[in-house]
Amino acid sequence: MSPSALYRLRARGQAPRMIKLPNGELRCRRADLDAWWEARLRRSRRMSGS
Repeated sequence: MSPSALYRLRARGQAPRMIKLPNGELRCRRADLDAWWEARLRRSRRMSGS
């Protein structure tokens, strides 16, 4: 996924939970990313009828 796509999802409130570091960079915990990705896969499969 491109950084711009991730930032668009974040602006819509649809991205995984992010942590802002003191230097201003954003990071995501691996567990949060994995849970978010699994939820997207389940939603995608449900919508496609698989």
